[in-house]
Amino acid sequence: METISCKVKGMNCSSCALTISKYLENKGMEDVAISVATEELRFNLPRGQTLRK
Repeated sequence: METISCKVKGMNCSSCALTISKYLENKGMEDVAISVATEELRFNLPRGQTLRK
């Protein structure tokens, strides 16, 4: 399992964070954590899955 971390610029409300979190969880991501205060996103990429660029 790989942990992905990144900044999400412009995310300034908990509603935005919840929308992003639910989207990632529906795509199979695990342990999704978002901080509105620091605009940081972290989640675990399940085994066998890759991020498309």
